[in-house]
Amino acid sequence: MPLPLLSLLALRRPEMLSVPNRDWWTATGPRIRRFERLLREDLWLITALMMMLFVSIQVVITQASATPGQSLPGWLLAVPTVVFLMLLGALMVRMFGGRYAEQPDLDG
Repeated sequence: MPLPLLSLLALRRPEMLSVPNRDWWTATGPRIRRFERLLREDLWLITALMMMLFVSIQVVITQASATPGQSLPGWLLAVPTVVFLMLLGALMVRMFGGRYAEQPDLDG
């Protein structure tokens, strides 16, 4: 099941989600639609980061197989992993740092 499809839980079973301000987001139709869109966008970003990590590791492995001795320094695998973790951390800070705060334009 593709990761971004998990955002459909916000529409079908919002009580299953553990997110900031869940009760506020699930109170009205417009709020829950925006919440699902925000969640879907974040899940797409996480998916893109994971694909970037997988592709970069495959590139390193392919490059290693083409070198004499079929090996490369271990840091070549560590670099994509560290970049992935830094970008994922930045995304998590963005998500939990106010992205899901109450939005005044949905109060009326």
